[in-house]
Amino acid sequence: MGESFDGRADMYAVGCEAYYLLTGRMVFEAGNAMAVLARHMRDTPQAPSAVGEQAVPAELDRLVVQCLAKAATARPSADELSRALGLVDTATWGEEKAMHWWKTNQPACAALEALVLACLAKNPADRPATALELSQRLSAAVQDGGWSQDLAQRWWERHRPEDARPAPTAVGGLTLERAIDSGWAL
Repeated sequence: MGESFDGRADMYAVGCEAYYLLTGRMVFEAGNAMAVLARHMRDTPQAPSAVGEQAVPAELDRLVVQCLAKAATARPSADELSRALGLVDTATWGEEKAMHWWKTNQPACAALEALVLACLAKNPADRPATALELSQRLSAAVQDGGWSQDLAQRWWERHRPEDARPAPTAVGGLTLERAIDSGWAL
C-alpha cells in the first residue's frame, strides 16, 4: 500500500505460474475468491516440493518461494531470476515426465466448461432438460477432452477447495446410469 511498483510485482505472478506448473495446484485455495485474496496477502505458501508429486530441484523450489515473497524487495528481478534459472539442474525432467504432468493436471476442456455453465444457467430452457441429455452432453465433453473417470477423480482430489465435500459417489445404489435408465428428469 503506497509503495512504488517495479518489475518485482510481476515476479509474484511468475511465482504463481511456476507454482502451478510444478505442483498442479494454485498457491492458495479457499472457499471463495475473497478468501483466496486474503491468503495471498497474509499466508506464506508451502514450497512446491512439499505439495507436488514431482521432485523439484532445491534451487528451483527456493526461487519459486522467493518469487512469492510478500515484500516486493525480497523478490528477484527478472535478470536475477533468469540467471538463477540458468543454474538449476533440469536433467531429471524430460518429455515422459512432462506428458505425465499434463495428463494429470490438464485443465478442463472447453466443452466441459460450457456444460457446467449451461447447468448453472438462470433460464431453465438453457439447462439440460433430462438426466439423459446431461449424461450425453457430459459423455461427449469428456471424450472430446480425453478425460477418464480416473483422471477426473485425480483432478478433483488435487483441486478441490479445502472445505469442499468429498467427490460425489453413488448413494443408495443410485448411479447416473440407473437414473438415466429409469428416465429420471432433472
